[in-house]
Parts: sequence; structure tokens; C-alpha cells
Amino acid sequence: MVSMNPIIKNEWLNFTLFSEVPKVPEDAALILYQSASRDMCKVYLLEDAVYSAEIRKLHFDRKAHISLKPFMFDWNVKFLFSNSAAQYVQLFFSFTVSAKDKKEAVKTVFTNNVTDISAVVLEKLNQYGALNLSREYNCLEAPLLIAEAKQKISDIVERIDYLKIKFEQTSDVYDAISQKYIEDDISDKLRKAEIEAQRKSLERDTELARAQQKKNEIEKIEAENAAESARIKHEQALAEEAYQTELSAKQKARERAIANEEAENIALKARKRQELRTNHSIDDLIAVDDSFRLQEQLAQQRRDRERENMQKDFEVKLGMMKAAKELLGDVDDAQMVEIIKNMFAMPMAPQISESSSKTMLTDNNIVISDISEDDKTDV
Repeated sequence: MVSMNPIIKNEWLNFTLFSEVPKVPEDAALILYQSASRDMCKVYLLEDAVYSAEIRKLHFDRKAHISLKPFMFDWNVKFLFSNSAAQYVQLFFSFTVSAKDKKEAVKTVFTNNVTDISAVVLEKLNQYGALNLSREYNCLEAPLLIAEAKQKISDIVERIDYLKIKFEQTSDVYDAISQKYIEDDISDKLRKAEIEAQRKSLERDTELARAQQKKNEIEKIEAENAAESARIKHEQALAEEAYQTELSAKQKARERAIANEEAENIALKARKRQELRTNHSIDDLIAVDDSFRLQEQLAQQRRDRERENMQKDFEVKLGMMKAAKELLGDVDDAQMVEIIKNMFAMPMAPQISESSSKTMLTDNNIVISDISEDDKTDV
């Protein structure tokens, strides 16, 4: 069995004038005292100095070492469940205990002659009724029982003010019936938790489905609105196009009407002017309206151009006739006239005919006489 005695040394001092003063050991406290009484003692910790004069003055003749190292021991306690006297839980704890590194705490350990540090703790646990809980617990309330037991043990060991005490639960043991109850309860809770999780998952899925359905409905409404908006825009565009087409048609109709009216006015004016020219001489008309002068000038210019063009055309055709004469050689006049008509297949100006004109062909020159009265007038 491991020794739980914190007083690791207790012996005579045998201090003389030439003796060395005692030293404070590591991980322990030094106590000097009179053999006649433990109360007449002084505690030295590692940072304290020991003086020979003080030893002689206080007549210290013994010394002791109090260990400050922790001592470890195990302890267990059994609690009965309210289900039946045969049902219980046994709790196992590990304790770590040492004297506090304070002079008063070390002195208490020494003066009380603590030779088994675990006995101090166990005595307090028994003295204050660690086994007496606030109420009875059934086996399914084991966690509550263990929590209260730990709290009660903590409250008890805190009352031992000269010791540093730490503890922890290392294990727990149940009877077979309670263990079965607990396992079944855990399984049942797991099943309920799984069912609850599935229920919540189903609720989430249902909520997500509803949200998706609502989203789809909103998207459908938005699509319908967009289609309706597109239809309205299309109808507006068609209406605008029809309006513009109608407007353009009306504009063109107005323009045609205006053009027709202008043409009619021009034709009417032309008819009136023609009537005036038919019924009156050009000089009388010019005297009345000077615009007839310009009209007459334009008409004269047109006639001059036509006559000039006819003259040029006549000269060209004469040249062609000369070229034909040179190419064909000796041909009588009638045959030449026929050849020329066939070559050009068009009336010549001035008009050449056997009945109205007389052609003379001499020395590669063509002379045409007897021009018609109309041509003379134009000339």
C-alpha cells in the first residue's frame, strides 16, 4: 500500500554552536519545533532563511519535513436508485491531494499529525454525508444523480482549507437491470431524435417545396406579364406602323391631288393661252401680257434647235450617201435612191422623193432641189 503520510521526516535536531543550520528541502517545508510541544514550531518554506540564533533562542531541538508533493488515491461510492433496492450506480473517483504551500496549512498538517492524507478527505466525506443526496433518483435520472454527487463532494472538500484537493470521476458502474433500462432509454431517445430529425427534415423539404412553388408561380406571372407587355408593344408597333402608313398614304394622296390640281391648272392655263393665241395675234398678246413674249422666244428657240438638228442630220445622211456612191460605183439614180432608202429604212429630212424632188449626181456631188413648202417655212 502506498504511504499517504505527508510527514516524510521527523527527527532530533542535535544543533550545537558549530552545527550547520538545517536547509529547506525541495518540494517540502521545514518545521523546527520543541519536543515538548508541537505547537511551539516554526515553518520554513523554500524562500525562507534559517538562522542559528533563532534556533537557540526558541530552543528548537527537533525538525520535520512536510511534503508538498501531491498524493493520489482512488475512492468509490454507491448510490441506490429509487426503482428498487437491487438497482444502483457505483461512481469511481480519482483524488489528487497535497498540503498547500502556505505556512499555516503546513503547520496544520504537522500539528494535527496527519499521517494519512487520504483519511482526512474520506473522513470529511463521511462526516458531511456524501451519500445523502437531496432526493431519490431513478435509474433514468442517473446523470442528475451524478451531477449532484459531484457538486456535494466539491462542497465538502472545499471545507478542508489547508489541503489542495482535485478530483475527477473515472468511471461508473450500473447494475444489469439499470444498465438495460438506460440502454433502452438511450435507444428510444435516439429513435425519437431520428424521428424528430426526419420530421424537421420533412418540414424543411415541404417548406422548400412551397417556396419553390411560390417562386415558380411568381416566375409564371412575370413571364405572363412580360408576354402581355410584348404583345401590347407589338400591337402598338403595328398600330404605329399602320398609322404611319395611313399618314404616308394620305400625304401621298394630298401630294397627288396637289400635283393633279397643279397639272390641271397648268393645262387650263395652257388651253387658255392656246385659245388666246388661236384667237389673237402674238403681237396683240405680247402687248397685253409680256409673258407671251418669253413663251414666244422659248418656242422660237425650240424651233431653231429642231431646224439645226434636222440640218445636221441631213448633212450626215448626205455624207453617207456619198460614201455609198463611192462604194457602189456606176448605178443609175433610181437604183441609188432605192438603195439609200433600204440602207437607212427611215425618212430623210429634207424628204427625198421622186415626185417632189429632183436629184442630180455629178462628179461625186449630190445636189437636191425643190424643197417642200413646209421645209421652207421652217427654214
